[in-house]
Amino acid sequence: MISFFYICRKVAMENLEDIERIVAEAMSVDIADIRGDSKCSDVSTARHFVWYICRNEDIASMRDLMREYRRLRRAIFHGIAKIRFGINTQSYYKKIYAKISEIREQ
Repeated sequence: MISFFYICRKVAMENLEDIERIVAEAMSVDIADIRGDSKCSDVSTARHFVWYICRNEDIASMRDLMREYRRLRRAIFHGIAKIRFGINTQSYYKKIYAKISEIREQ
Protein backbone atom coordinates (compact mmCIF):
# COMPACT_ATOMS: atom_id res chain seq x y z
CA MET A 1 0.00 0.00 0.00
CA ILE A 2 1.33 3.43 -0.95
CA SER A 3 1.05 6.05 1.78
CA PHE A 4 -0.22 9.58 1.37
CA PHE A 5 3.16 10.92 2.53
CA TYR A 6 4.93 8.99 -0.24
CA ILE A 7 2.61 10.42 -2.92
CA CYS A 8 3.01 14.01 -1.64
CA ARG A 9 6.80 13.66 -1.50
CA LYS A 10 6.93 12.22 -5.01
CA VAL A 11 4.88 15.14 -6.39
CA ALA A 12 7.12 17.62 -4.56
CA MET A 13 10.25 16.02 -6.01
CA GLU A 14 8.80 16.18 -9.53
CA ASN A 15 8.11 19.88 -9.03
CA LEU A 16 11.63 20.35 -7.64
CA GLU A 17 13.06 18.74 -10.77
CA ASP A 18 10.97 21.10 -12.94
CA ILE A 19 12.31 24.12 -11.04
CA GLU A 20 15.88 22.81 -11.39
CA ARG A 21 15.41 22.39 -15.14
CA ILE A 22 14.00 25.91 -15.54
CA VAL A 23 16.73 27.55 -13.45
CA ALA A 24 19.44 25.56 -15.23
CA GLU A 25 18.08 26.75 -18.58
CA ALA A 26 17.80 30.38 -17.44
CA MET A 27 21.31 30.49 -15.99
CA SER A 28 23.03 28.20 -18.53
CA VAL A 29 24.29 25.67 -16.00
CA ASP A 30 23.97 21.90 -15.82
CA ILE A 31 21.36 20.30 -13.55
CA ALA A 32 23.98 17.84 -12.27
CA ASP A 33 26.09 20.80 -11.18
CA ILE A 34 23.15 22.34 -9.31
CA ARG A 35 22.63 19.10 -7.40
CA GLY A 36 26.36 18.58 -6.90
CA ASP A 37 28.93 20.10 -4.59
CA SER A 38 30.24 22.77 -6.96
CA LYS A 39 31.11 26.07 -5.29
CA CYS A 40 31.40 27.99 -8.56
CA SER A 41 29.56 31.30 -8.29
CA ASP A 42 27.15 30.69 -11.18
CA VAL A 43 26.27 27.20 -9.99
CA SER A 44 25.78 28.15 -6.36
CA THR A 45 23.62 31.12 -7.35
CA ALA A 46 21.49 28.82 -9.51
CA ARG A 47 21.20 26.40 -6.58
CA HIS A 48 20.16 29.26 -4.30
CA PHE A 49 17.49 30.34 -6.81
CA VAL A 50 16.09 26.80 -6.80
CA TRP A 51 15.94 26.84 -3.00
CA TYR A 52 14.36 30.31 -2.95
CA ILE A 53 11.62 29.38 -5.42
CA CYS A 54 10.91 26.06 -3.71
CA ARG A 55 10.51 27.65 -0.29
CA ASN A 56 8.78 30.81 -1.53
CA GLU A 57 6.11 28.77 -3.33
CA ASP A 58 5.94 25.85 -0.84
CA ILE A 59 7.09 23.33 -3.44
CA ALA A 60 9.47 21.54 -1.08
CA SER A 61 9.95 21.60 2.66
CA MET A 62 13.20 22.59 4.29
CA ARG A 63 13.73 18.95 5.26
CA ASP A 64 13.25 17.84 1.63
CA LEU A 65 15.81 20.41 0.45
CA MET A 66 18.26 19.33 3.13
CA ARG A 67 17.86 15.70 2.09
CA GLU A 68 18.02 16.25 -1.67
CA TYR A 69 21.01 18.62 -1.63
CA ARG A 70 22.84 17.11 1.36
CA ARG A 71 23.17 20.53 2.99
CA LEU A 72 22.75 21.87 6.49
CA ARG A 73 19.67 23.89 7.36
CA ARG A 74 21.72 27.06 7.88
CA ALA A 75 23.31 26.73 4.42
CA ILE A 76 19.88 26.60 2.80
CA PHE A 77 18.64 29.55 4.88
CA HIS A 78 21.74 31.52 3.89
CA GLY A 79 21.18 30.80 0.18
CA ILE A 80 17.51 31.78 0.36
CA ALA A 81 18.35 35.00 2.24
CA LYS A 82 21.03 35.85 -0.32
CA ILE A 83 18.54 35.60 -3.19
CA ARG A 84 15.76 37.42 -1.32
CA PHE A 85 18.10 40.31 -0.53
CA GLY A 86 19.52 40.31 -4.07
CA ILE A 87 16.10 40.45 -5.74
CA ASN A 88 15.18 43.46 -3.61
CA THR A 89 18.42 45.38 -4.07
CA GLN A 90 20.42 44.28 -7.13
CA SER A 91 19.46 44.44 -10.79
CA TYR A 92 21.49 41.30 -11.59
CA TYR A 93 19.27 39.13 -9.41
CA LYS A 94 16.11 40.90 -10.58
CA LYS A 95 16.98 40.11 -14.21
CA ILE A 96 17.65 36.45 -13.46
CA TYR A 97 14.41 36.12 -11.49
CA ALA A 98 12.48 37.81 -14.32
CA LYS A 99 14.06 35.41 -16.83
CA ILE A 100 13.13 32.41 -14.68
CA SER A 101 9.56 33.68 -14.31
CA GLU A 102 9.32 34.20 -18.06
CA ILE A 103 10.46 30.65 -18.79
CA ARG A 104 8.02 29.26 -16.19
CA GLU A 105 5.08 31.03 -17.85
CA GLN A 106 5.75 29.41 -21.23
